[in-house]
Parts: sequence; structure tokens; C-alpha cells
Amino acid sequence: RFITADTVSNTLYQFDAVADGLSNRRVFVEGFERGLPDGSCVDAEGYLWNCRVVGGSCVARISPLGELDRLAELPCSWPTSCAFGGPDLTTLYVTSARFTMSADHLTANPQEGGLFAVATGVRGVLPSKFG
Repeated sequence: RFITADTVSNTLYQFDAVADGLSNRRVFVEGFERGLPDGSCVDAEGYLWNCRVVGGSCVARISPLGELDRLAELPCSWPTSCAFGGPDLTTLYVTSARFTMSADHLTANPQEGGLFAVATGVRGVLPSKFG
């Protein structure tokens, strides 16, 4: 399967990965009330970790059925992308944005634009490569 975010519509779409591309687009998660969806990765249990930008301040772990499992809270308002790393792939590394933010906001929130490491308690998987 292949999952992608449509940030503007606050929707995650799921596709079937087939030999010649993608098919069967359908809604995976929509209307989640905290922030908007952005970058994601998958763990070894098949759960999606999705960064919630535009004030979401978290990464949501979503079950293969599209149900919220947990939130990893972050000290930034716009987490943008995430990937598992570390020697055992149990650390979730999360990047965040700082563009479009006022000087006052950045002064009050100095961790905007940071890189964060989150101990997840679950293993990640290496990313798939496309040819």
C-alpha cells in the first residue's frame, strides 16, 4: 500500500501499489482535528506515523485501519517530516518548519525549525526504494 497526505484538504489517502503504479485511491484518514497532515513513515507493526503541521505540535501514530493509536507531543508547532533511525530503528527523528512564522512567535518558541528525536518503543522499517 501507499499512503500520501493532502495537507490542504486534511486528508490521508491510501492506494494499492501494483506492478505498473498505484490504483484504488481511497480515504485513509480525514478531518483529524489537530493540525494538518504532512510527512509520514511506517513502523514494523504497519502503523503510520504522521506529522501534524499548522499548529498540530505532534506526530500521530495511526493504525492500519485508520484509527488514532497515540500522539507524540513535540515542542514545535509545525512538524513536517519523520523517519526512523538509530541502531535498532526505534528512534523517530522529526523535522519541523520555521517559515511563515513571525519574529515574535520565533522568540517565544525558539525550538521551531528543530530536529527532534522521539523514543517510540516500536521499531521502524527502512524506507522503500522506487526504481
